[in-house]
Amino acid sequence: MACEITHSINGVRLGSEWATVQRGTSYLAGVSVSRNVVTVAGRQGSVPSAMRPQFEERRVEIVLNAWGGRFAEEVSRVCRLAASGRVTLGRTVNGVSQEAYAELVGIGETENDLPQVEQVTLTFALPGVWWRSPAALTMELPIDGGEITPPAGPAITNGKGWWTRALGEPDNSPSVLANFVTMPLGPKDDSPSLLYTGIPEGFFGDAPIMDAILRFPATATAATFADPVSGTGISWQGAAGSGYTYLDCGTLTAWRSADTDAWDGGTAIVGVDYPAPGPLQINPSLDGGYTLKASVTGATDGVVAVHFKQSWW
Repeated sequence: MACEITHSINGVRLGSEWATVQRGTSYLAGVSVSRNVVTVAGRQGSVPSAMRPQFEERRVEIVLNAWGGRFAEEVSRVCRLAASGRVTLGRTVNGVSQEAYAELVGIGETENDLPQVEQVTLTFALPGVWWRSPAALTMELPIDGGEITPPAGPAITNGKGWWTRALGEPDNSPSVLANFVTMPLGPKDDSPSLLYTGIPEGFFGDAPIMDAILRFPATATAATFADPVSGTGISWQGAAGSGYTYLDCGTLTAWRSADTDAWDGGTAIVGVDYPAPGPLQINPSLDGGYTLKASVTGATDGVVAVHFKQSWW
């Protein structure tokens, strides 16, 4: 099955009857790693840092081919969109919408001798590095953390491809046999469910999530969250309150609210800190799943909610 990709700028599709985006454009834009290289006199090579890679701003090139009697109009339209100021670059990969804030770096053309044919190259910088989902997911975890999204691959790994569950008393009631599992895509019993037999690679994302917002009961007086892959984390300590405490891993701020969906802010509080490896970034593990370790003091029940936009290469 062919991979279908379309591109847009600020929601306006680039391809048209008179123009098409060259296949392969921007799918995996190159990115450099920021490294601090330490050398020792008389020693070959460098000293291993044992640090996870930190990526620099990346650049995306979109090549547009315009032709026919309206090629000049298409070139004008695309250049106007690219230079419109605040740009949201969008792409749809096999029906999955992804977007990124972008800044125009340059517009170029490729010389050719064909009449009424023009090839334009748009170059954008992505300060945030990753492609993101337009809308955020909210996943609820136990108070001590756990799996945010399941790993890629088959859902049932018992070697049989199916599972059973008693519909009443164990060993004394009918059983249901299924070759699928379900999971909520948000708060339990209050969100759509996903029914699946397996998770494709990259379905929930495959890149670090740098700006998750965490919510936990405000009865807590301390909370620590960590990414088991990178060792990064975020913590909060302060007086107990009512409602919910929120931590923003992107801005390193915290607030309180009586609402369960106050993701845009509330009553500001202090007490945010992070460990030596850096502020929390949630990375996919080797199996493709995302997990979060949590330790919450003072709250014996409730959940930890993770509010995030998916992140892709």
